[in-house]
Amino acid sequence: MKNSMEKQAVDALKALLRQLSAVTVRDISVESPGRGQRKEIVAHIDVHGRRHTLFCKVKSNGQTRNVRTVLGELHKQAARFEEEITPVFIAPQLSSEAQSLCRQRKLGFVDLEGNAHLVLNDVFFGKRCLPRQTPLTH
Repeated sequence: MKNSMEKQAVDALKALLRQLSAVTVRDISVESPGRGQRKEIVAHIDVHGRRHTLFCKVKSNGQTRNVRTVLGELHKQAARFEEEITPVFIAPQLSSEAQSLCRQRKLGFVDLEGNAHLVLNDVFFGKRCLPRQTPLTH
């Protein structure tokens, strides 16, 4: 995987899924939807024994406008999957406004700060981390 952002996103997704006892990861792959487009992360999982797919878009910026853009992209492309899917937005950091928009629009999210929100059938996972503080220098 060439792109370190995509690698960090995959690592964050794996770390999140390891915390969910109802979830078994079958495989996680990074796919390219087309030439020149940012790659997508597709995680095939089992939730209480039922097949499910997490279809993830990675953006280097978690601003609210990017959430809106990703919503349109994910819902259009999600139709290609036959099993149940959950669209997921992954970014280095998501503002509280962006997180709120994701929840309202039923878009899962994971950020590299440790925040996450996923609803997988009857399994709900939410995690909120305090913002990182920069150390004071004297």
